[in-house]
Amino acid sequence: GIVFLLSILKKTNKIICFKNVKKSFLISF
Repeated sequence: GIVFLLSILKKTNKIICFKNVKKSFLISF
């Protein structure tokens, strides 16, 4: 249960980081 939730949080954190990187990349251009 808890491990499963933590794995989901890690995945969503990676997605959020990826989106932020894309945003900053677009802004830099």
